[in-house]
Amino acid sequence: MRCNVVDIGNGVRAFVCGARPRTEKCTRCGRRADKLCDYPVAAGETCDAAICDTCGTHVAPDLDYCTEHALLMSVDRLYEEQEREAIEIEGMRTIAQIEKAENKQWSAGRNARGIFARTSPLRSEQQRKAVR
Repeated sequence: MRCNVVDIGNGVRAFVCGARPRTEKCTRCGRRADKLCDYPVAAGETCDAAICDTCGTHVAPDLDYCTEHALLMSVDRLYEEQEREAIEIEGMRTIAQIEKAENKQWSAGRNARGIFARTSPLRSEQQRKAVR
């Protein structure tokens, strides 16, 4: 039988004796696990895989992921970055298309002497700034 001294607080200590407490082993390497995976798998539920300090990935204070979920998180972030870049590129294409259409309209408004006729641009300056 093993006894431990536990500090309860306010200077009070207690002796707790009994069988040695069971420790969980890391699901990846088999060493003593100090943490559980905090990756959300369902509403209000987490993975809870036992992980050691070496195999776990520290994401934020009191937030650690097992190796599999840390990899999944990094892949998710990569997809999010690619999606953000695609949206930015599409936005730049849209602006370029608007400017190209405006240039065509201004070119079409020229008369034979090369002077611009009184035609309004495709979009006003304020509308162009709002798109950007």
